[in-house]
Amino acid sequence: MAFIVLMPVFRKEGLSPADFKKHYEDVHVPLISSIFGDLMPARYTRHYVDRSKDPPHDATMLIGQASDVPYDCLTELAFADQEKLDAFNAVFYKPEIQEKIQGDEANFMQHDKMMAVKLEDVCESRYGSKL
Repeated sequence: MAFIVLMPVFRKEGLSPADFKKHYEDVHVPLISSIFGDLMPARYTRHYVDRSKDPPHDATMLIGQASDVPYDCLTELAFADQEKLDAFNAVFYKPEIQEKIQGDEANFMQHDKMMAVKLEDVCESRYGSKL
């Protein structure tokens, strides 16, 4: 059974969604990969909220209000098993690693709003053509 961690990530005030995504993809992801190497999760997925190009960068809503979506990205970390997650966390929580990670996070996200939740089983239904 996979162990999945879901983290809503909030863009730093004053940063555009495009600059947020660029920093996350071009700087933060390579930093995380260089720190964790073989301990990286089997899957590290970022789902970016579609937002308007102009301030206040409202979320593109199909149902509900833009204010209902305060985060800018849903990040998913999928580990093969509890042992892989534990090994990742053993490195993640080292003070010197936290200093590196949080130092970069200050450039593009609101660390004070950081949260992570472990998900239960993922149930997926697929229909029609492959994505």
